[in-house]
Amino acid sequence: MRYLTHNACLRCASLGLGCCSRCHPFVLFADLALLLRYYSSREVTEIVEVSEILSKYIEHLSDPEMAQIYYPRNGSYYRMQTKFVGDSCIALKPGKGCVLGNNRPLICRVWPFWWKEGTQPLTEKFPMEIDEECIMAVWKFPMERVLEELNLSEDQIRKELTSMSRALNEHEKILGEVKKENIPATELLKWFINKTK
Repeated sequence: MRYLTHNACLRCASLGLGCCSRCHPFVLFADLALLLRYYSSREVTEIVEVSEILSKYIEHLSDPEMAQIYYPRNGSYYRMQTKFVGDSCIALKPGKGCVLGNNRPLICRVWPFWWKEGTQPLTEKFPMEIDEECIMAVWKFPMERVLEELNLSEDQIRKELTSMSRALNEHEKILGEVKKENIPATELLKWFINKTK
């Protein structure tokens, strides 16, 4: 098995400071479709879950970009995300890295980069920023250094951010179908899996 390993991220995760241990990565329809190319439906349901919104993500509901990943149902909000085991993402293997490698969710592939607020990644040189919650941002690493630590080029991350923008829009449209069909939250993952077939 090939693990995705960024040494800076592994050090961060080992201290319990990293995004793999602090955040529950959200899973979009595009992410699920990618996982289902390489894993069986059963294996995917061991990695992905549908969960009611966690209190730390309530602020997402007032953010137009993030609100589109949530499914409102009976006064609550739900989303797909990776499962957590032992206080970290199920895909993180201590000291080794992510078992999902290049099949990990888009948020994991673009983090800690994002397009600047008020812009969209539609042009070749859209403005980017580093999320201030990333420990490398706390340590004041410049963007070039963060790219180097993650073994990424600026072109690669721009391409991934463009994919993220498209995937968010697609996910919102598909959630519109879910609402029309009035799918219970408990059936949401199954519905998404069937939708990919």
